[in-house]
Amino acid sequence: MTPRDRVLRCLNHERVDRVLLSDSLRPEVWNKPKKHFGTEDTETIRETLGFDFKNAGMGLAEDFRERAISTDSGGVVILMATILMRLNGGRIAPRQSHRYICYTHCPLADQSNLDSYNFPPLDALGRWERLEEQVRQLQEEYVVPEGVSTFFRNAWGDLWGLEN
Repeated sequence: MTPRDRVLRCLNHERVDRVLLSDSLRPEVWNKPKKHFGTEDTETIRETLGFDFKNAGMGLAEDFRERAISTDSGGVVILMATILMRLNGGRIAPRQSHRYICYTHCPLADQSNLDSYNFPPLDALGRWERLEEQVRQLQEEYVVPEGVSTFFRNAWGDLWGLEN
């Protein structure tokens, strides 16, 4: 049974051969399977363990990507030594352990900023680059989920703030 078959059967309330497996693991959690399997390649580990979902996603806008670096928290631009800015204008800083982040600025925490806030353009160069191709390749064997948890996390984390 392919991962796609398994997921679609579950969605149709049909029997499957095992429980679905998905991953959204912190970098420090990945260290154990990397050590166990003797590889840094998380894709090989995902396939070996039989994860049933593979994600595809929008890229960063080209003008942002040119200034960005890749981190465990995604693509960010360094503003100061410890303050990083995300594509939507939210600012984060690594906690002392560097395992987790804290939100230091949420542009829409004050509702009066809503009228002047410029949402990142969805049609910016680079945002949709290769997405259709990624989905087409992945959906042969997988169901390709995307966006719901990330959408809400970005809203409450980067834009509104946890307090709101």
